[in-house]
Amino acid sequence: MNTAELDSYSLDDAVKFNQDLNPRLWHKQRMRPEVRAKLLEIAADFKQSLGLTDLEVKDITVSGSNAGFTYTPHSDIDLHLVVDIPQADVSDVYRELFDAKKYQYNAEHNITIGGYDVELYVENANQPPVSQGVYSIVYDDWINIPKRRRSTCLLY
Repeated sequence: MNTAELDSYSLDDAVKFNQDLNPRLWHKQRMRPEVRAKLLEIAADFKQSLGLTDLEVKDITVSGSNAGFTYTPHSDIDLHLVVDIPQADVSDVYRELFDAKKYQYNAEHNITIGGYDVELYVENANQPPVSQGVYSIVYDDWINIPKRRRSTCLLY
């Protein structure tokens, strides 16, 4: 969101609790085949742009509000390449490289699916996912099944 949009922004648009998963991306509890195919294509292009020929991708996942019941018109699709790089556990160099490549790729590509921006990330396979809903694009199945519930955290 840019600063020009702030005047028309409503807090009600920030958090919604929908009855169903986003119908532009999901049919019931399954990802739409055409969405999955496009996400696999995007992930392959992003992997190639990283320039690491020995990068082992363990999975490709979608997480965040569009993998759950809290999507809004302002949500994006968080697409993660889950990679196994033991050195990444002890060196910030890989995290910095992946972050730089992510920002570069996202800036150079205006990718949308169903009207939602696709944001790419490299995720360390040795770190557990923190999102409530996580869907494996590779295996076409849920890793963490989202639940319809309101947050119990309090805002001060």
